[in-house]
Amino acid sequence: MAIVVDHESEYKGERKVRDAIAEHFSDDVVIYNNREVNGREYDICLLVKDVCVFIVEVKGWLADKIKVHGIDDIEVEGYAERQKSPKKQAKSYCIQYFTKMKKQFGKSPLVVGLVAYTFISKEQYYESNLNIISEEQFTLFKEDLDNQEKKKKKFQMAFD
Repeated sequence: MAIVVDHESEYKGERKVRDAIAEHFSDDVVIYNNREVNGREYDICLLVKDVCVFIVEVKGWLADKIKVHGIDDIEVEGYAERQKSPKKQAKSYCIQYFTKMKKQFGKSPLVVGLVAYTFISKEQYYESNLNIISEEQFTLFKEDLDNQEKKKKKFQMAFD
């Protein structure tokens, strides 16, 4: 089981992703959630010993409550403002993390960003046009989180 450092997130989607990862990864993986790096707070970070760092931006959206108008123009029912690309958010956190590691420790780790749509299936992802926001190989779906092999394969694809 992965090593979980932080307390549970207050968000159901983030808890689901964190727990799914922790349950199926070995203790070579350390999981942090809701930590700040250079003034930006990421959802989940996995430190994989001697491999890389994964930053996961979690979206607890429901497929029937979203409408994609463009990469940085996502209408989500219940939000006052339109949402920006979660893939770009993840990438920004990766850059911040990399910069901090380089500056503080003189290390240049591989940092990979993913998006997790906790409550959206792969089929709904395509129906909702979320595929224009994040590529499939860098996106975790509901069924990936529920299946150990699919989840590990997704992280491997993102790493490759």
